[in-house]
Amino acid sequence: MLPALASLLITLGALGGGLWLLRRFVPGARGGATTIPLAVLRRVATGPKHGVALLQVGERVLLVSLADDGARLLTEIEGDDRASALAPPAVAPAVFRLPTRRSGVMRWLPVVLLLLVLPSAMPAQAARRSPAAVAAGAVQGPTPPRVTVTIGQGSEQLQLSGAVG
Repeated sequence: MLPALASLLITLGALGGGLWLLRRFVPGARGGATTIPLAVLRRVATGPKHGVALLQVGERVLLVSLADDGARLLTEIEGDDRASALAPPAVAPAVFRLPTRRSGVMRWLPVVLLLLVLPSAMPAQAARRSPAAVAAGAVQGPTPPRVTVTIGQGSEQLQLSGAVG
């Protein structure tokens, strides 16, 4: 049990170190506050890799085309259309909703519980037997195949045979 616990701690440490490196060296991986007040209000796919997005940048509301080669400004929304774009969309009643983003320990709790319970659910390893029990015939492995190779004919014939293992 101690080696399994040590392996779990090493794995969790490696995952934590990887997350720290990701947050440290990948731009935008922090997920925290950004320096630009930018929010995606709505997005509609118009093709496999194309779409249109409604963005709020500060006080401005922009309609942007999204494609493989980048994003292009289509227009700025103003007046009554701006007010309706900023209004929250009507949400249809859902039978099942995914939980909202959890913070801190609650976000990682299912993963930690799974890592703690999973090793105990696995079948136990076979007990090691002493060499005396093996010699007594308690455990019998497969016999290796025997091979015979004959080279030549008559009195000059060479024959090799033995077990392959």
